[in-house]
Amino acid sequence: EQLEALMKSISGQLNEIDRMLCQASKQKYSAEIKNIPAFTVYCCRGYIQSLSDIRSFIDACNKELHLTNPNVKFYCCVIYPGEGYRENNIFIEYVQSTDRIGIDAGAIKFKTLDSITAISVTHRGGYENLRDAYLFAVKWAADNGFELCGEARERYINGAWNMERESDWLTEVQLPIKSKNK
Repeated sequence: EQLEALMKSISGQLNEIDRMLCQASKQKYSAEIKNIPAFTVYCCRGYIQSLSDIRSFIDACNKELHLTNPNVKFYCCVIYPGEGYRENNIFIEYVQSTDRIGIDAGAIKFKTLDSITAISVTHRGGYENLRDAYLFAVKWAADNGFELCGEARERYINGAWNMERESDWLTEVQLPIKSKNK
């Protein structure tokens, strides 16, 4: 009975993956390999209950940065240091690229991210279907002789802060890779 229940669960998961891959093919994704140089960031780590809570987490981090380091210039990115994809209770690291090292304060810490080689896939639209870009990138990596080797990054290029229409939001998914042959 346990094996049958497990088989049923796995079958359901495979059906969901097939459904998501089909949906992902509706948006025209393409992959590009990028060499992303090292850069200085401030970071703010913590848990969010669901992906819909990212905005309030980012707002709290930005408020603390502006209070403690008002002259630091930045752009935003989210890194997922946890193991694997999760829908709930998600550990994230919100980072902002900065023009210099600032003063660590409270949850705000400054550091340098190492350079990486990554698959870059851009997603246009809301965040609820962002996983489709991830699925495309993972499949592309496997089909082209690469394996994932680091923490996923999301770079927010356009969003609610500067675009009225959600359809104009633009997010770059960056997945660190290495050749399977190395």
